[in-house]
Amino acid sequence: MRISLREKINGYLFVLMEVPLQLTVSLLIAYLLTRKLRGSRIARSIVYLPAVISGAVGYGFARMRFPGRNILFVIVIASILIPWDVKIIPQFMQFSKLGWVNTYLPLIVPLWFGYPFYIFIFRQFILQVPYELDESGIIDGCSRLSVLIRIIAPLLKPPIITVLVLEFVRSWNDFLDPLIYLNQSSRYTLSLGIYYMITPYHMDWGAVMAASTLAVICPVLLFFLLQKYLLGGMSFAGMKE
Repeated sequence: MRISLREKINGYLFVLMEVPLQLTVSLLIAYLLTRKLRGSRIARSIVYLPAVISGAVGYGFARMRFPGRNILFVIVIASILIPWDVKIIPQFMQFSKLGWVNTYLPLIVPLWFGYPFYIFIFRQFILQVPYELDESGIIDGCSRLSVLIRIIAPLLKPPIITVLVLEFVRSWNDFLDPLIYLNQSSRYTLSLGIYYMITPYHMDWGAVMAASTLAVICPVLLFFLLQKYLLGGMSFAGMKE
């Protein structure tokens, strides 16, 4: 029946009819691929940790006074300049001794110690918050932790959302770390799964492009939904000089 239809219709019309069918099948394959590769699960599981840890560290650098604070902050920021190539070999050796290879732990545990750029974002934002808010909390009997949780944290909505978006995009698009640490196909992330769909012998361009489209759509939608918070300011209701 398909051959008879080909003979009766124009070649260009046949192409226009065939493309949506291929795109539909490719999108279905890509959807099943994303569910199998668990890319979104990893992104969700690690995206909140940098915001919490980096926010606490940034508060310490912004508010607490201790010897060597500025020098330590410079060292933390300077660690951004260390190339990834220099760190990956000792990290892999350490994680291999711990038995973490082919698990998600090497992708999650390093974030428990904060990320220098996110620490910088929180510190600079907290420095803009009047210190009188901290003093009022301390006078009422709050500890430093209570001040951070009850007073400062509600004001940190713009930097928290900014860090969440940046970390989600970074973890969603991360390719080299999963490539090094994950060996089992059932644990592959989305970017790694798309990479292994490309072979020198056979490649389904429709499935590859559909999976790539799905990989791009999620971060783009997240950005458009939260863009008003990314550049949002903060207001202090009832604050008197």
